[in-house]
Amino acid sequence: MRNRLLILGLLFLCFAGCYPDDFNNVEWGPEPTLEFSEPGVTLQPTAGSSDTIIVNTNYKEWSVEVDEASRSWCKVVRDNEKLIISVEENTGDKERSAVVNVTVGKGKLLSKEIAVTQLGKAPKIVLTPNMVDFPLEGGNSNVQVVSNVSGWEPNVVVGSSWCSVRKEGTKLVVNA
Repeated sequence: MRNRLLILGLLFLCFAGCYPDDFNNVEWGPEPTLEFSEPGVTLQPTAGSSDTIIVNTNYKEWSVEVDEASRSWCKVVRDNEKLIISVEENTGDKERSAVVNVTVGKGKLLSKEIAVTQLGKAPKIVLTPNMVDFPLEGGNSNVQVVSNVSGWEPNVVVGSSWCSVRKEGTKLVVNA
């Protein structure tokens, strides 16, 4: 009988030794996933210019933070699965950049960054994507345009009869 109690006691000590020292503070959960609708945003130099990013994750709770150097001009508001990124006016000629960091997970954390670019007062046009490729049979593609220049118009190089471009609001539709 005493041998059985000794064996049971040893088994108990073995299993008790398998737990982390700080067991009550360990948070368990599934492997975190984190994706964004866009890898980044480009915003106008005007105050209140904003864009929305959709956050897809397998966790309900997640945190968001703007890099410390940019907090004075770049603001982020969380609205359920959306991040609304807005900026103060950029009075300088050059563009400026911020990084928005999103962190998700329990125990195992996953962090990803969203790049924020705000145009300056110097004329600039940003195309996303900045290049489109087509298969041999052709096709069409949309290109988002962000510019601090009003009245811009697309222009196709002479001799490019196989390609056409038309403006639809703030995007270009390219056909080949």
